[in-house]
Amino acid sequence: MRWTIWVPLAVLLLALLLTPPGLLDKAHLVGYGVCHQIPERSFQPGGVPLPLCARCSGTFLGGLLGLALVGLLGRWRAAVMPPPRVLVLLVVFVLFMGVDGANSYISFFPGLPHLYAPNDALRVISGALCGLAMALLLQPVVAMVAWREPQPRQAVPDLQTLAGFVAAELALAYLLHAEWAWSLYPLALLSAAGVLAMLTAINTALVIIVARRENSVASWRQMWPYVLWGGAASVAQLAAVGLARTLLSRWLGVPI
Repeated sequence: MRWTIWVPLAVLLLALLLTPPGLLDKAHLVGYGVCHQIPERSFQPGGVPLPLCARCSGTFLGGLLGLALVGLLGRWRAAVMPPPRVLVLLVVFVLFMGVDGANSYISFFPGLPHLYAPNDALRVISGALCGLAMALLLQPVVAMVAWREPQPRQAVPDLQTLAGFVAAELALAYLLHAEWAWSLYPLALLSAAGVLAMLTAINTALVIIVARRENSVASWRQMWPYVLWGGAASVAQLAAVGLARTLLSRWLGVPI
């Protein structure tokens, strides 16, 4: 039915029309739905803060990069979770970000003991590795839910493949940390795309489940309506969180 396409397209079009006209402004609005956006904890290529803080930039750009690498390897339909030795490292990546995030948060409060002095290098590296873990755990779930003929293989079958992914993530972290002026627009727009990509992947799987269309997608042409609905749901979620954050900030009289 045509409305299954036009309704989410209308939502996405409204999002484009009702948000600020500048690309950077739109990217910052996307970031507002998921990140504190504290300038002092954000990379600033050319002196302009990115839409996400150092950790969130690493997380969402890292997730986007992870999904892109899976696609470049032609493993979008791989529906088997990584092997145990890879899973263990992915869990370590998530814990690394959790520990570094907790240590960084504690450092906000003078007098409280913390493990080490926080810095943006650790924030972006821990974020990028966590984003990679999120992508590699999310991708096979979406494949299992969506595809009529999911492939019985792993997107990352061994430590050698994982090492290549990690090397790419570290290169991304270096690019962010370098704060080159020319990288402002690419990193800002891709970080916003990373937020939308990760949320859309989750919401696309949920849309398929709610519609009771599991394992019904035979091609990308059949996948796009679900992706559009997942994207529209993601935009609505970001708008709702942003609105709630704005109202709460006004009510409390302090930025949230």
